[in-house]
Amino acid sequence: MELLAKAPNTLGPDALTHENSDRDTTRKWLRELPVTASEVTLVWNQETALNLPWSTFVSYWSDFCYPSSDDVAIFIGTHCDLLLWHHYEVFEFKTGAF
Repeated sequence: MELLAKAPNTLGPDALTHENSDRDTTRKWLRELPVTASEVTLVWNQETALNLPWSTFVSYWSDFCYPSSDDVAIFIGTHCDLLLWHHYEVFEFKTGAF
């Protein structure tokens, strides 16, 4: 999948980060991100991706991001903004990542 090849392993020191402490706190952090796009594309691997509304992802993020399992690249809107979920329960967010 072409999108997955664009996703770096980390967004660097200037990225916003959030360590998951509980679902509600993480949901609040996601809601406060400067995301104006209505849709996102989640990419787990070369064969698995999903498009869905940003609001759905925020509400049910823990159904898409599993600890100790998969990393997920979340491409936002026109794919310029990027949110990464790391299996060690950390999100990274960067506007204009590309």
